[in-house]
Amino acid sequence: MARARPWICLGLAAFFSGFSALAFEILWIRRLGEVFGSTVLGVHIVLALFFLGLGAGAWLGGRWADRERGHVRVYLALEAVIALSGLLFLPGADLLDTVYLRVADPESGLATSLALKGTGAGLLLAAPTLAMGGTIPALTRHLANHVAARRDAIGWLYGINTIAAGCGAALVVFGLIPYLGMVGATATAAAGSLAALILASAGSRGSTQPALLVDPGASARGTTAPARWLCWSVALSGFVSIGMEVLWTRALASRFLSTIYSFAAIVSVFLLALGAGSLLLPVLQRAGWVQRRSLGLVLAGAAILSLASLVFLAWTPSSLSGAGAAGRSFAATSLRELGASAVVMALPVMAFGLAFPLVVCLLQREAAALGAAIGRVYWWNTLGSVTAPLLLGFLLLPALGLRSALLGLSWCGLAFGVVLVASAGDGRRRRLRLPAALVCAGAAATLLVPGDLRLWRRNPGDRLLAYREGVMASAAVVAQPDGDIVLKLNNDYELGSVRTRFAQSRQALLPVLLHPRPARVLFLGVGTGCSVGAAAAYGGLQIDAIEIVPDLRPLLPYFREGNYDLLGRAAADPGLRLLWTDARDYVRITDRRYDLVIGDLFIPWRAGEGGMYMREHLQAVADCLAPDGFYCQWLPLYQLGTQELRIVTATFCDVFPAVSAWWLYFNLEQPVIGLLGCAAPRSWTRPQPERMDAHRALLEAAGLNDARPLLASWIADEAVLRKWSAGAPIETRNRPRIEFLAPLRRVVPNAVRAAENVRTCLDWMTPPPAPEAVAYQEAIGCFFRAGLASSAEQRLDKLAAALRAAPDWDWIAWNLDQQIRQSLASRRYPLAARGAEALAEAPRFAAAGAYYQALAAREQGDLELARTWLQQALQHDPAHAPSRKLWDEIQAR
Repeated sequence: MARARPWICLGLAAFFSGFSALAFEILWIRRLGEVFGSTVLGVHIVLALFFLGLGAGAWLGGRWADRERGHVRVYLALEAVIALSGLLFLPGADLLDTVYLRVADPESGLATSLALKGTGAGLLLAAPTLAMGGTIPALTRHLANHVAARRDAIGWLYGINTIAAGCGAALVVFGLIPYLGMVGATATAAAGSLAALILASAGSRGSTQPALLVDPGASARGTTAPARWLCWSVALSGFVSIGMEVLWTRALASRFLSTIYSFAAIVSVFLLALGAGSLLLPVLQRAGWVQRRSLGLVLAGAAILSLASLVFLAWTPSSLSGAGAAGRSFAATSLRELGASAVVMALPVMAFGLAFPLVVCLLQREAAALGAAIGRVYWWNTLGSVTAPLLLGFLLLPALGLRSALLGLSWCGLAFGVVLVASAGDGRRRRLRLPAALVCAGAAATLLVPGDLRLWRRNPGDRLLAYREGVMASAAVVAQPDGDIVLKLNNDYELGSVRTRFAQSRQALLPVLLHPRPARVLFLGVGTGCSVGAAAAYGGLQIDAIEIVPDLRPLLPYFREGNYDLLGRAAADPGLRLLWTDARDYVRITDRRYDLVIGDLFIPWRAGEGGMYMREHLQAVADCLAPDGFYCQWLPLYQLGTQELRIVTATFCDVFPAVSAWWLYFNLEQPVIGLLGCAAPRSWTRPQPERMDAHRALLEAAGLNDARPLLASWIADEAVLRKWSAGAPIETRNRPRIEFLAPLRRVVPNAVRAAENVRTCLDWMTPPPAPEAVAYQEAIGCFFRAGLASSAEQRLDKLAAALRAAPDWDWIAWNLDQQIRQSLASRRYPLAARGAEALAEAPRFAAAGAYYQALAAREQGDLELARTWLQQALQHDPAHAPSRKLWDEIQAR
């Protein structure tokens, strides 16, 4: 038991150290992402700084541990630094944010901005990452002083540490941040470092003088290798493994739900497999396979398994994303994503995980210099790991595409492994036999890889018009069988289509019409460009439009019909600027003031988009509004649960003194409302007639040519919204909830969420600001209640009531017309006649009502009654073509 004590205590120390390191990494990257903006470039800069700190820390920490002859005080000091600097990180990040906002020039170039942010982030990350990097070399060097741990210390500790990191990645996302917030999660991570410190101290008794790490006879068997080759080997292993993780993540993103939990599942599986592979080192040591050829076989095997993983990737069903996930529980969906990640990544990543400790054993056999050896290997491994996402994400993936990048990276690892195997063989013929077999295995695996790994098709008749593998995401333009053209992001998120121009145009034009004198407008989100294009077509506005996915720009011409040729207008109009950056970062640093800021529909469960609902972001938007300006944030009721809607509403009311809610359009399948926030209460009046007349064609296409239905879109004011959302938590940087709550209800069908939230909005409704809009608001309420009705009779009665409230509103008449047609098609003629009677009561639609009465009578065989109704129809409208045609048919009999 006494001999096992160091193993147990130091193993637990390695576990808690790995857990806290990964927990801190996720928390810090999340926080610094708000400083840098959520662009890929910003995230990669943070990751590069983090990993470079780890590599430098390993280099320095390993040498320090050797100078101290493996004394535990080195490790204890490092863990103390991690805990202390970890606790101070969030206040330091807040200070960095404050300083940056004071010194940043909003018109400065990207390089200057990134240099300022990078310098500050580097100072924040320096102490904790240097300390983190030194922990494994220091702990392994200390453990080497224990006789019982000499042979497999590095594989054992590195494996446990990496497995704990995988557990930390899962726990932080699935538990700590949602329930404890950023501060609570940070305190938990710091407690992990302190636990590692205490356990290492408890296990430090009984150490001996430095001893050999591996079998001393192994050197005589020709296992030594030049240090340069080994360093290149571990660098390549880091490059290929992290590069494959980047590419696997991109490929799986189009098959998963793209939530924060989806990405946590991928990272956790990767780290768990990496750690499990490290634990295989003792197997090689007992077999005497710690040699150069073994390293080559491991790297080549990892590459071949990576090629085979592409076959499993192609088999991963796309039903994991989008509508295919509806009806499954969140737990079932998460387990499916974990299982799919394991099937694709586990085996090749385990092989990569074995490479690191194997290189350490080959590079340095003396325990007295073990710390320096591990530090050196860690440094080179880190260099490869840092290079991979930068090179692949910004160059190779956009240039080659996903399939070619995956194949090229796998063959890069295979080629290097084959070279190592060939250079370590005895005799030319024997030396080439095994490499040739490895190449053949790789070629066979490559032949099994499907020709296209992209996912973009949802319907059998879909046709791909354009596809881009960008630095942010994969974007596809798809022509559907019904003739519509759709823009899809990562095969899951539809950014809009040509046929949704009606709704997207209203997103821009409704706020523009509500503002009495709009001059400068800011759009947060571009997508297909239909909203921005409608505002540009309105004219007389200075427009800035921000989109975080730059790869959408070359796809905008496919939607020229819907976005009013947005790119052409931007090229000709200097007052129309398309900015490809992070909207949250822009509103924090801009010195421009806007009359209108319009937020696009942000999908609440998508990783990273929950930040658009945070109090800090809303406050930044409020700060860039002109004195009489307002912010309009559109909310997809069919994608928000009631709990998330309460949080968003409460946060909005906490920032803006005056808040109101408005319908975007009247649709029960995909209902959308807008929250309008401004600095002071304002009166919402009818737009000036000259403004309506000047843009009549544009407004008519968006259904906004009549001011009465426009003002009837009003739902409620801040008094109602504050009362309904009272007690709901505020969405903040420290306590993010939307991004973690929304995926839990992602499996609930959209129709269920839509119905729940529409009922809530109907309960909110108060009289509109203009008396002439009251009847139209009543009609809107009747329309939505018709959609919620449980029977066709109730739906028809509600629509009839809506038409009686607004008898000249053709949109209500059209919906009643559709209900009558459905009744006729289902041979429910009395019900159709009842609807036709309601339609005939409205003078404007009397001819249509009489026509449908005649149609119902004819279908029931009463031709005389049909003639009577047709005579009435033609009296109301002698040119009513359907009535004239039916009259001729009946007379012909």
